Amino acid sequence: MDALKAGVHKIQEVFQGKKSEEKSDKASDSAKASSQDSDATHDATKGAHKEGTDDDVVVMDEHISFLFSTFLDLLVVAGDDTLTENIVYYYYSHYKLKMDAVKVGVEKEKETTEGKKVHDTTEKSSKHADDPLESGKPKTKKGEHAGNSEHHKDKHASRGHYSSAGQISCKQCPSGSYATKNGSAKCNICPVGHHCVKADESPKPCSPGTFNDLNGQISCTACADGNYSAYPGAVVCDLCPIGSYCDEKDEPPKPCPAGSFCLEGQTVGTPCPTGYQTTLTGQSYCRICSPGHYCPNPAGNPILCQPGFANDKHGRVECDLCPSGSFADLAGLAYCITCPAGFVCTNTRLAAVPCPSNVARGQTVCSSK
Repeated sequence: MDALKAGVHKIQEVFQGKKSEEKSDKASDSAKASSQDSDATHDATKGAHKEGTDDDVVVMDEHISFLFSTFLDLLVVAGDDTLTENIVYYYYSHYKLKMDAVKVGVEKEKETTEGKKVHDTTEKSSKHADDPLESGKPKTKKGEHAGNSEHHKDKHASRGHYSSAGQISCKQCPSGSYATKNGSAKCNICPVGHHCVKADESPKPCSPGTFNDLNGQISCTACADGNYSAYPGAVVCDLCPIGSYCDEKDEPPKPCPAGSFCLEGQTVGTPCPTGYQTTLTGQSYCRICSPGHYCPNPAGNPILCQPGFANDKHGRVECDLCPSGSFADLAGLAYCITCPAGFVCTNTRLAAVPCPSNVARGQTVCSSK
């Protein structure tokens, strides 16, 4: 910019000298000389780099003329009215160029520049409109059609949808299938042990207490009574095993309690029948009460018949009292003992007492002769 101003001031000094000469009309020789100098300067301007001095000769070929116009335009913009006036005066007086022509040239140059900018902007906007990346759309991949927005969407089908080759729109996954990724070419069938409620979500395992042994299901089936599935994702329900019962389908089998027995597929234990018992859990049968015992409690151990009582049968819940003339002096006897001859049995819980005078059996008193 400093060099530009220096060049303009250089030109201004020459212009000031020429201006002073033209204003002085006192000497016609001076005016004539000034006119000749002007013509000489004009001829020097037309020539291409003719010789001249730096003090009184201004050589302006086509390139210098272009620079002159540029200086003028910059000075007009800068607002230096005095310097601009001097340049215009000299340009008008010595080169007979009208100010209107100068302005027309400047305006034409501006119009050309502005027109070029508008053209570049329009061309750039057109390119942006054609460019999917510039217009905010994903960049077209190889093999895709940039102008077909529906096809472009199909190549990026949303979850729960799919698009195979040749389709112009996406299709929703059929019931019992799913697609959890965008751009799926097909839907996946819901696997066994799972159910697919929503097509855009992954398969969900069947909850405990349910099962699914088929593909493509949207719900799971509850286990039948006496069956269970204690863990998620069951393909089949398990039959409740022997010695256990399954009152909850989503819980593991429970051992059959004492005093009851369990066969396969039971929801509760079966109590032991009368005269049977089991003190153990997880049993599939009950034990019958044996002779010499009684079993009032099915969950308890068999109880020995007390002295004076006996039991000669199975499955009894009580023992029989020994009849008169017999005894059971020990616990757990199946039979009462008849008092033998030569003895007397006054107490059924006690052993027989010798009585020599008693010749008959089953005597409760000792006879005297």
